[in-house]
Amino acid sequence: EYAFKNYSCFLCKDYSVNYTKPNISSPLKIQNVAIALNKECNLKCEYCSQQYRTWKHYSDDEIIDRLKKMLSHIDKITEGNVSYTIMGGEPSIFSDYLIKNIIKCMSKYNKFCVTTNGIIKNPLWTNCSNMYYYYHITDWINKGHFESEANTRYNIVVTHKDIQHLHKFIASNTDKYIEIGIYIGENNSLKLTEEDFDVIRSIEKEFFSVNKSLLI
Repeated sequence: EYAFKNYSCFLCKDYSVNYTKPNISSPLKIQNVAIALNKECNLKCEYCSQQYRTWKHYSDDEIIDRLKKMLSHIDKITEGNVSYTIMGGEPSIFSDYLIKNIIKCMSKYNKFCVTTNGIIKNPLWTNCSNMYYYYHITDWINKGHFESEANTRYNIVVTHKDIQHLHKFIASNTDKYIEIGIYIGENNSLKLTEEDFDVIRSIEKEFFSVNKSLLI
């Protein structure tokens, strides 16, 4: 409430879609769709929302079938003008069979994004010509300056516990665009305070444009 009242914020809304009988109808003004295919990951980040969700296990073939139906439906109600992001869990540990079929499904789009924690770089993803990485930096507090990689965007999640490290990290990486995500879950020790929001905004004003919005 404080962030929305005082700042210009971008809110990622979570739509639960029934893939067999989609419950989203036209018209729908969306530009980006992130598709979480499962919750399997090689990390267990304290702030991650995926690990607290209830997931039904699907086979690779079931995931592929549901992905095709979802893409077809969303393309219809958005007239194809949407950017897609494939999420896990962690897509780098998907089976090769699943990755190959996801790439086949996404081949009709000019570009699509794959989120990753960067621990593993599966060559099937890396060699895909119309894919770019959305690298979620989990160890940003101790990372310092790092070299940019081709076809890669960057993201961090900030919690109350680590807000004091944010200025140093951003100051060390002003040569690249890093999206700042914030924790808005139920763990009170991780929730940002009003003062924390002000710290983020002051950093944005110092290193970026004053018109740059907080990313939630």
